[in-house]
Amino acid sequence: MPTIEPQKSKKIEEGKHKGTIIDVVFKDKPFEYTDYVIELEEGATLKYGVPTPIYIDEKTGAAESQHAILLKTLGFDVTKTINPEEAKGKIIEFSVAKQQNKEGKFFTNIVKGTIRLAE
Repeated sequence: MPTIEPQKSKKIEEGKHKGTIIDVVFKDKPFEYTDYVIELEEGATLKYGVPTPIYIDEKTGAAESQHAILLKTLGFDVTKTINPEEAKGKIIEFSVAKQQNKEGKFFTNIVKGTIRLAE
């Protein structure tokens, strides 16, 4: 087993942040899920995950699923086949908030619906 170097954790304050999508990770267990790995300007990283399927309205082509809405926000045409890997390098703005898990520990989470391309 390789050795593991300890690292200092980076605190991420609540509020608005800017970052770059540096990786896209696909998972298929226990169900299809896509994580977007975002490096903040402060150097910390966060993941924003959505169910992988992309659903659009049959008649209007409007984005309906979380993934479709995210990709549309990132500038993709959701009526066509998409390679989410092309999101790498996009600079985005978003809000983060602290949430508490069942064990009472706090963690930072990207607020749903706040991701947008940076101006």
